[in-house]
Amino acid sequence: MPPPNGNRLGWPGAFAAGAIAAGGIWAYAGSFRGAFVFDDLATIRDNPGIRHLWPWWESLLPHNAQSSASGRPVANFTFALNYGLSGNAVWSYHALNLLIHVAAGLVLFGIVRRTLKPDRALPVAFATALLWTLHPLQTEAVTYLVQRTESLMGLLYLLTLYGFIRYSEGGARLPPDRGSALRPDHPREPGRTGAHRGWAWLSVASCALGMGTKEVMVTAPLAVFLYDRTFVTGSAARSWRERRSFYLVLTATWLVLAVLVASTGGTRGGTAGFHAGATPFTYGLTQVAAIVYYLRLCLWPHPLVFDYGAGLISDPRAVVFPGLLIAILLIVTVLGLIRRSGWGYLGAWFFLTLAPTSSIVPVATQTMAEHRLYLALAAPAAAAALGLYALLGRRSPMAALTLACLLGWATARRNALYASPQALWADTAAAYPVNDRAHTNLGTILLKNGQVPEAIAQFQTALRIYPSDPVTHLDLGNALMQLDRGEEAMAQFRAALQVEPRLAPAHLSLGQALALAGRLPEAIVELEAGLSLQPADAPTQNGVGNLLLRSGRSEEAIVHYRAALRLDPGYLEARNNLGIALTSTGKFAEAVEELTAALRADPSVPEVHYNLGNALRQAGRKAEAIAEFQAALRLKPEYPKARRALERAESE
Repeated sequence: MPPPNGNRLGWPGAFAAGAIAAGGIWAYAGSFRGAFVFDDLATIRDNPGIRHLWPWWESLLPHNAQSSASGRPVANFTFALNYGLSGNAVWSYHALNLLIHVAAGLVLFGIVRRTLKPDRALPVAFATALLWTLHPLQTEAVTYLVQRTESLMGLLYLLTLYGFIRYSEGGARLPPDRGSALRPDHPREPGRTGAHRGWAWLSVASCALGMGTKEVMVTAPLAVFLYDRTFVTGSAARSWRERRSFYLVLTATWLVLAVLVASTGGTRGGTAGFHAGATPFTYGLTQVAAIVYYLRLCLWPHPLVFDYGAGLISDPRAVVFPGLLIAILLIVTVLGLIRRSGWGYLGAWFFLTLAPTSSIVPVATQTMAEHRLYLALAAPAAAAALGLYALLGRRSPMAALTLACLLGWATARRNALYASPQALWADTAAAYPVNDRAHTNLGTILLKNGQVPEAIAQFQTALRIYPSDPVTHLDLGNALMQLDRGEEAMAQFRAALQVEPRLAPAHLSLGQALALAGRLPEAIVELEAGLSLQPADAPTQNGVGNLLLRSGRSEEAIVHYRAALRLDPGYLEARNNLGIALTSTGKFAEAVEELTAALRADPSVPEVHYNLGNALRQAGRKAEAIAEFQAALRLKPEYPKARRALERAESE
């Protein structure tokens, strides 16, 4: 039996906590096979900012402008910890994501248990935390590695509230008859103990760390204050009067967030803010529909969609009924808060945790996302748990366990998709076919796997949805090139450049297509245009050099080959080409030096032996030239050019 004050966990509570943790591990055991997908590439695989842990302050900042950890130093630091442990092996990233999620579920269990009356505290807390932990809506925040920003922020948000609850237990609370959700037998101590002050500092520290993890944390101080006013003191004035110092320190953590938002220019690399066609009006309309859709997914999580794209609603008539439903829910929430009802607090929690991303400030690259429900889902989960308890009483945990098993099974199935980027994007394109980005990303994977016709079909579908995407035009052009459909490919490259004239890869691809068509002067113009936009690319420098060499402009080609080698000293193809260009301009000694260096790095390339032989023969070093031609023929007996060169050298 639990002790009289009902605060100690006891063996039933410990069993419940163990079941929550075990359920989370069971549901997400298959997630360890998940690969890096989508934003994981920029945030983890291609992020130099996580490559070292010392000096530690450098690991707080991603060195990739496209990283989802930009302006989120706490999240970036955790990725650096993972990289130090397993490099780019995904297992440790998934392990930490799962640990964060299970810990968040246990903290939620503690929050609900310490909020409700003892007769219902344990069964309702168990059901709430179990349903929340195993719900398949959480897979995106847990299995999609980069969304650690969401789950870690969620854990810190919950710890902020839990720390406050433990801190508040050191002072007076509402009388037993005020509010049905309160614990009437809670001890009332006249002052704060050192332990309770420690919980206050845990709350503040968690809030500050959360501000450095994700911007949604901005509402945490308000969630704490509403909890205090609803469940502890019953009065906003009394909450402020009794804990003014605590709230001043807690809200001071907003300064952390302000500095971090300013450091990214307020747009987080162009992913947030009023641009890219998103206005407060269109984004707000979209969120009206999104919130109602989220509520439906809470009740029936199918189909789940990895990426909803950047679609916007511009016609108010499309959201009349969703708008009415949200208005009713908001009115009920406000009335509940006025009456200091626990149901009012659940409504406030749902809307507060969604507000930063689902109001009128656009997240331009993704107007809907399931991971945004990570914290908000706690409110429907608690409502479901309270409903089960009202219907079944102390038998409700078994009903919750049965429902949680079904949800966990769905979660495990959902996790399996993350093991294959192709399967994940194919599922996304099928479940939400109006998302052009899903078709483009699926096409890119199909193209990489050699499924060129299938890739072309996906790119064409994406362009029917959104004809103005320059990257999709570029990808389609590259796919057409693989089928030797050069004229069609060039049309796609030009379409990409019409939308985005400074798209360097489109200039480069167009230049290569023109070169294959024999239109070398035009090809050089395009390659040089691309190179001016992307000068620090060794293969591009080498490609421009090749075209210039083929056009007889050897001196200019040499400049580009040397630039390629400055960017990548180990680039053997560029060194070999430099040797050829130097030979053609009569700089035989330099040519021999470059080609000899190439052979020291890799003596198994017959073409380099042949080119060195040519340079040596023209430099008058006949015996050495013959030896190089012979070496080329030993490596590649069917090498007509080397055989003719050997015969010519031997006859001289």
